[in-house]
Amino acid sequence: MCVDYQLLRREASNPLYDCVREYPYELLVPFHNDLNLQERAHELAKGLRRELLFQVGPFLCCKSPASHIGPYRYAVDFLVPDGTVVCAADMGRVEEIVTSSDIWGPSPEFADHLNFITIAHHTWRTHHHSGPPEYHYWTQYCHLARGSEREFDIHVGDHVSAGQPIARTGKTGWTSCDHLHFMAFMSDDGRGAFGFMSLKPRFNVRHWQEQSHDG
Repeated sequence: MCVDYQLLRREASNPLYDCVREYPYELLVPFHNDLNLQERAHELAKGLRRELLFQVGPFLCCKSPASHIGPYRYAVDFLVPDGTVVCAADMGRVEEIVTSSDIWGPSPEFADHLNFITIAHHTWRTHHHSGPPEYHYWTQYCHLARGSEREFDIHVGDHVSAGQPIARTGKTGWTSCDHLHFMAFMSDDGRGAFGFMSLKPRFNVRHWQEQSHDG
C-alpha cells in the first residue's frame, strides 16, 4: 500500500470527504470475544490524548489525526495487542493479501511496509440479479503479522463468512503502537486522487455482547 503523504495532506481538503457515507450493512467487530482485550487496550492507550479515544461496544479505539484524513477519514484503530486474531467483519471474497513485511516505524516513510488484507463485499442482499456478484464495497485490515493468514488457510479468492478468522495483528508499516487499523470503503468514481473513500462503519456490538454472555 503506497501512500504519498504529501498528496494525502492536500487531498484532505477535498469537499468529497465532507459528506458522511455509511457502509450499508451492520459489520461485526473484527475480533472474537476475549475479555483480556479490554484490559490490554487501556494499557495501550496510556500516553494517547484522551480526546482521540472512543468506544466501539466494549472495545477501546482511537483516531489518528495524522493519517485518518481525506479518503481514510472514517478508519478505526482498535487498540489490541500484537497477536490478536482478526476476523472478517462481513462476508465477502478475499481480494488482496500483502503480508511479507516485518518492518514498522512511527512516520509516513514506513507506510509502504504495511501488511494488510482486503475483502470485497457485494450487494446481493439488496439487488437481485442472475449474473455474478457485483462488488461495490470493501473492508481492509491493516497492521497484520507477517504471513499470519497462513495459520487460517486464507488465500486470495477465498470466500469468507462474517466472523471468520483471517489473520493476526502485528506491528508493520506506519505505526507506533499495537492496534488494528480497520476501514470500510468504496470507489470514489474518479472524484478523488486516491480512487476510494472510506465509509462510516456501523458495528453490531450486540453480537459481541451475546458472545460475552455465551462465554
